Amino acid sequence: MTRQIRVLKTLLSAGACVAGFACVLTPTVAADTVNRMPVTLRLSADQFHQIIADVFGPTIDSGGRFDPEIRYHGLLQLGAGRVSVTSSGLEQYDAAARKVAEAVVSKEGRATRIHCRPKSPTEADDLCARQFLAEVGRLLFRRPMTTEELDRRVMVAASSTKASN
Repeated sequence: MTRQIRVLKTLLSAGACVAGFACVLTPTVAADTVNRMPVTLRLSADQFHQIIADVFGPTIDSGGRFDPEIRYHGLLQLGAGRVSVTSSGLEQYDAAARKVAEAVVSKEGRATRIHCRPKSPTEADDLCARQFLAEVGRLLFRRPMTTEELDRRVMVAASSTKASN
């Protein structure tokens, strides 16, 4: 696997993992009306798998098991705002994200899911990384990425590629 593909795999893995719990990077946060504290909603396993299928296609195996959902007043969606992500739960999201990233950057996946081609398989290509991350980031974050967010991720891709050389 080329260095550029390893970097894209790492960035994709992080993005897909973040999609598993919306709390980290999405600006919309539900308000707890009793305590007036912001809460975040963890995506259910079904929601996670559906997002991955919507972004990368239905043939992507996003596998994995996730922490069980809890009910609050009989409703799973209310319970999602009252759970935290355990360390083992985070590992499960990470494992699923790595599996997705592996499929996306596989030889077959690159041909259909990555719409740009890096100039060199061993050198950083900021334009291709920016295009790919902007496309996928908009879908995973459910909003366009800010210029700062995109710049930061492109910089990580470039520095990771240089460090692997």
